[in-house]
Order: sequence, then structure tokens, then C-alpha cells
Amino acid sequence: MDKWTNINHRIQKQFGITLNEYAIANSIYHLSYPDGWCTAKKEYLGEHIGISKQSVFKILKNLIEYGLVEREKKSLRTTEKWNNAILETQASDPAIASNFSAKKCQKKVKKVDSESKESLLQKVKKVDSESKESLLQKVKKVDSESKESL
Repeated sequence: MDKWTNINHRIQKQFGITLNEYAIANSIYHLSYPDGWCTAKKEYLGEHIGISKQSVFKILKNLIEYGLVEREKKSLRTTEKWNNAILETQASDPAIASNFSAKKCQKKVKKVDSESKESLLQKVKKVDSESKESLLQKVKKVDSESKESL
């Protein structure tokens, strides 16, 4: 995995955060699951941008105080404040917006979804036909054994 961060200096200055604070918030944002929560370990976040685990803890404390990140048990996520700033930037910059357009994302999701449905359907049909054949063979065997015992 490539380890790099594009710094949006407008957002960095808007929130008055350091480059490392921006990089950690950005990493959490991009490493989050669809539910918004990031479960990456502090060591990984530090390695991701080249800082120590102790520095990550200090940065997370600051980001939580700034209202840019929130913590729940061992998970982290960026707040609406951060997310909105990122989304506004994407929407206002045509070069960025073209890379993150909703239509492109929807097309990719639909493609994956249809491929998954087809793959799943094929597997279900295969299992179903194998099960029918196996069951039919067992019924025939029991039926023939029953006839012989009569």
C-alpha cells in the first residue's frame, strides 16, 4: 500500500492544525469502514505517516479536543466537521470532484453488486443442483433397499 497524504492546506489552516494532525485525521477518514469507524491501531497510524505511537496519542487527543475526531472504545472516526470540510473541497474543486463524483461511485458499486449477485447466484445454483442430485441418489438408495427388505 502506498503511504502518502495529500494535504489540503485550506482545511489545515481553517482548523489550525499541524501537518501531522491533518495526516492522522486524513488517514482515519480514508481508513474508515463504510460505517465511518476506523479500527487501525495507533502504531499503524504512526507508521503510516512516519511518527511514533506516542505522537499519535498526543495528536488524537488534540484532534478530539478540536472536534475533528471522536473515539468509541478502540475505534476512531472523523466528525461531521471534518467530513463536511473534505466534501465541500471535493465539490468546489472540479479536478477533485471528477475523481469523487457520486455517479462514478454509484457505477462502481452497481458493478460490484451485480458481479456479486451473479457469482452468488451461480454458487447457489451449483450447491442447489448438487444437493438435489445427492438427495435424489439417497432417496433412490433408500427406496431400493426398502423394496428389497419387503
